[in-house]
Amino acid sequence: KRVNDPVRWLVYGLIVLFISTFSFFQLKSWKEAFFFTAGIIASFLLLTLMAQSLMWMVRRFFPVSWSYLWRQGLANLYRPNNQTVILIVSIGLGTAFICTLFFIQGILLSRVTVSASGNQPNMVLFDIQSQQKDKLINMARQQGLVVKATVPVVNMRLEKLNSYSAASLVQDSSRDMYGGIFIREYRVTYRDSTTCS
Repeated sequence: KRVNDPVRWLVYGLIVLFISTFSFFQLKSWKEAFFFTAGIIASFLLLTLMAQSLMWMVRRFFPVSWSYLWRQGLANLYRPNNQTVILIVSIGLGTAFICTLFFIQGILLSRVTVSASGNQPNMVLFDIQSQQKDKLINMARQQGLVVKATVPVVNMRLEKLNSYSAASLVQDSSRDMYGGIFIREYRVTYRDSTTCS
């Protein structure tokens, strides 16, 4: 029987192994890859159940009084060696993937719309030195561009955090605090007043 064919189950196993491995390389987590693979398998099983249910319902409840074309066309759904299950699974998964793409497209477009709405800049320049600022502003205005704001940026390092310094953390190993926060440089800014969005 085809159900007990070992080659068939070997192919199924290789497909599941490929999906789970590919998912792991994309998600970087075996747990998430497992749930994704389980979702794919559940989708296959659900679509297969729907296809077999459709074949059974057509065979069981289809009126014999319908025309010859309808009877012959729908009878092909449950004839031996037909491709009803494969076609419904393929069309169902294809439709699901297309709907997923449209859903992701809607999310991306909504985020772009939010970020582009209102008085938002479309270009941000960093590392402009003090002696370059006026020249750059004049150049932008000569090109018809509007300069929204100039924000000062200062490089700094932390000396203390809640009365703890890097030296005190080395001496007190019981503190659950990462000492690297005192080594790295932070780029911060300051204002003489708050801004309202």
